[in-house]
Amino acid sequence: MHIQNPLGKIDISKRIVSKIILDSVQVTVGTLIASKRNSGRRVSWFGSRPDPVDLQDSPQGLDIHVSVLIRHRLNMPEVCRRLQANIREKVEAFTGLPVGRVNVTIEGVFA
Repeated sequence: MHIQNPLGKIDISKRIVSKIILDSVQVTVGTLIASKRNSGRRVSWFGSRPDPVDLQDSPQGLDIHVSVLIRHRLNMPEVCRRLQANIREKVEAFTGLPVGRVNVTIEGVFA
């Protein structure tokens, strides 16, 4: 991922963007990143993605896909809307990259 400006090109690693996304998940109330490290908690799994964050370039900007766990009994659509807004805001603010879509997959729930 890169940004071209009059002075040259700025390359931004996917690892840095993924870190920003993971931080956004942490600060969004009622969400956890879906990963193997959460397996020690009381979690219901309905499948598991090998990598909880996927980034793809698109004509509209950066398309982001993130897999999360949602706290039991919370309104899932509302929590996901807050998460999508947090991810979009933080990625655009920190990197200057335009964000196309933010897709969220709910992999399970936690207590």
